Amino acid sequence: MTADFGLVRGDNGNLEPMLVELQAFPSVFAYQLLLSQLYRDTFDLDESLDYFLGGHTETSFWKLFANVVIGGHDPRM
Repeated sequence: MTADFGLVRGDNGNLEPMLVELQAFPSVFAYQLLLSQLYRDTFDLDESLDYFLGGHTETSFWKLFANVVIGGHDPRM
């Protein structure tokens, strides 16, 4: 599950976090990876601009993604 928050002004005029949406579909993470690659390619961004966190690479991302989404199940089922 992914939670997106935004900042809004509360009744007292102070900035407060507000839940914008909850996403419970794993494909959003694959979409974010592909979108990042498209931005890099389309706008000819420097290869040093990395979109992986925690020391991940594209290979380790897809391995983790498959483990989280598919787990030990047969993906053809």
